[in-house]
This record gives sequence, C-alpha cells and structure tokens, in this order.
Amino acid sequence: MAGRLLLEMPFAFDHLLGGALVVGFVMLIAFGTASGISAELTNAARTPLVFNLAGFPHELIFGVGSLILLAILLAVMSANSRERGHGVFALGTLFMLWSVCPLLAGRFEAQHATTSAGRWGVAIFLLGTSIVYAFGRKSSVTNSRSSFVITRAVLLFITLTPLIVLTISPIVDDINYVPARGPQAGLFRAMGSGALYGVPLILAVVALGIHAVRERSAPFAFAAGLLVNFTVTSVHIASVAQLNGSMNRVVLVNSLQLNAIAAAGVALVWMATHALWMRSDLPLPLGEGWGEGLATEPNPKAHSSQPGRRVRERFLLSCQKGIAIFFVALFIVPIGLHLIALPYRAGAATFGAGSFNGWLAVLLTVSVAVVFDKLFGKPLSVAFLAASLLATERSGLSELRGSESPSGPDCTSSLAL
Repeated sequence: MAGRLLLEMPFAFDHLLGGALVVGFVMLIAFGTASGISAELTNAARTPLVFNLAGFPHELIFGVGSLILLAILLAVMSANSRERGHGVFALGTLFMLWSVCPLLAGRFEAQHATTSAGRWGVAIFLLGTSIVYAFGRKSSVTNSRSSFVITRAVLLFITLTPLIVLTISPIVDDINYVPARGPQAGLFRAMGSGALYGVPLILAVVALGIHAVRERSAPFAFAAGLLVNFTVTSVHIASVAQLNGSMNRVVLVNSLQLNAIAAAGVALVWMATHALWMRSDLPLPLGEGWGEGLATEPNPKAHSSQPGRRVRERFLLSCQKGIAIFFVALFIVPIGLHLIALPYRAGAATFGAGSFNGWLAVLLTVSVAVVFDKLFGKPLSVAFLAASLLATERSGLSELRGSESPSGPDCTSSLAL
C-alpha cells in the first residue's frame, strides 16, 4: 500500500528528497554567511556575533564539499526541469544558482567583506539572468508564461531584498554616527564608498530596465526609477560619512536636491525613449508556449491590452513626475518660508538651496512637467507655471543670501558634493 501511494504521488520520492536537499543547502549557506555579515556591519568598538553550527566552525560550510553538493543538486534540478517542465524544478534551479552568491561571499569573511561581496554577487546575478532573458529566444527552465512570471518574481525577491537590506543597514548606522566596520582588506577595501554601495545598485537598476524594455512594462520602469533614488541617497550619505562629515541640514538639503535631479532625469529618459520600447506594433511574448520566442505576427490579445498599458504608463509617469516635484517642494517651500519670516537668519542650509544642484533640480523638474504635458496633449497649467517661477525666485534669493553671508561659502564647501 505504501509503495502504491508513492507511485501515485504527483512527485516521486527522489524529487521530494531533492527539493528538501535544495532547501536545506540554501538555508545552510545563508546561515554560514551570518557571522561574516555581523563582522562587517558591527561597529569597530563592538564584538561581532559568531554563529557556529553544533560546535563546529561555520567556516567548514564553505569548503570543497559544498561546491560538490552544489554541482550535484544543480544537475538534479536542471535535469528534472528539462524533463518534466515543472515550475517547481525551475525554482530549484534558480535557488541553486543563487546560492553561488552567498557561497562565494562567505570566503571573504577574513577580510570582513562578506556583506559587500554578497551585495555585488546578487547584483551581478540579477543582471546576468536579466541579460540571458533579454537576448534568449527560448526559455531553458520554464515552458509556460505563468511559470516564468513566478520564477521571475522569486528572482527579484531573492536578489533585491538582500541587496536593499544590506545597503540600508550600514547607511542607517552612518546617519546615527555608529559606522559599520566595513571591509578591512582586499578589493572591497580599496574601492571607495561610492563604488562599494553604488555599483551594485546601478547594476540592479540596469536589470530592471532590461525587464521594462523586454516586457514593455511601465511598472518595471517605475521600479527602476525608485531604485535610482535609493541609489542616489545611499551613495550621498556614504560619501559624506567617508569624509567624516556631519549629518546636518546641509546634507539633508543636498540629498533632496540630488533626489529631485534623479527623479526628473528618470522621467525625462522615460519620456524620450517610451516611443521605442512601448510601441504597440512590436511583438509581445506569447502566452502558453511563450518559450518558443516572440510572436512573429501581431498578437490580438496584445493589441487589446494596449489601452490599459497606456493608462498604466501615464499614471506611473505622472507619479514619477510627482516624485520630482515633491522633492523640489521639500527643500524650496520650508526655506522660502524661512526667508520670508526670518530673512536675516539664513544659515548654511538656506543658501545651500541656491547652489547649482538646487537650480538644476528646479529646471529639470520644470522641464519634466512641460514635456509631460506636451507628450499627452495637455495644456500647461497656469498654477504650475506660477509655482515654477516662485521656486526659481526662492532659489535665487537663497543664493543671494548665501553670497551676502560672510560665512556662507566656507560653511557649504566642505559638505557640498
């Protein structure tokens, strides 16, 4: 009876055993990196936590045995995925390929660079899989559109989540003046904070952009824009912390300006290129059997979905424009009110708003609004034009106050980026 039940199961016993081994292997590798992550993210004045397994050193996890087991499980998952064409085995193959990232990152523990190596690893993995997807004519792990969507969602989760979390943690520590220990030797020690934190995030932005173009998806483009803002903020704060600068109002104003520039820049690039990657006459991926490639003829379902795509793109593009306007308002409105109420108490942050970054943020945001209205055939809003002129006037007034203040240039030169 037991043997008959095993034969009637949708998955054979060896498949269940392989899946359990994959889950256990991924959890073991992730556990092994915990000590290295703690060592890099803990302040130098504190003792990092060490996580060993049953009294055995966790360094044994990254030995040759793990590489052999990785190769065996990857072969099992890949073979089952090709033979059975089931999405579960595609996920198993994905997890085994992803486990290479923490497996390699764990080898940098002696340099206190496990976190940095992990960030770079998952970013390169995400970009590599995105490039394979963009230029491949046939899927090698899934044979249906629904299975691929699930696999891609898992891919984005297991790469973007650790990338963002492992970036936020040291950035928050820098803001709180409790900096992490960071890499102490090797390549990651040699590169500055800008490359250490910025390059992996930029690779992730490029990967999301590839998915946006390949799928002609406005949500992916919007997500890439949000990640650009996160990248700008992280690199800015890390650069200030590297110079032992103070996290004061000048840094806040500069951060708002840079975020406004980034959001406006993404919106301008989006609007300048959307006619190329959002064209309705380009073939969309097929539904079932999408792995055979792109449709060689117009897809009726694709054309029926075009109005919904345009509405979604317009809404998300409006949100992208709103983000730029929001950041401009955050550093213009409070400073404008301060100049009106207390004109003779202008500080470093006040005339920092009138710097080149401030002017560039205002002008790019105005350009985004003008191009957006022209693109969608909307008349220019008189209220927005008035607000733009007022913002320009406030930036000029801040710059004028800064030039009149004897301590103005000295206060900002050390913190301006």
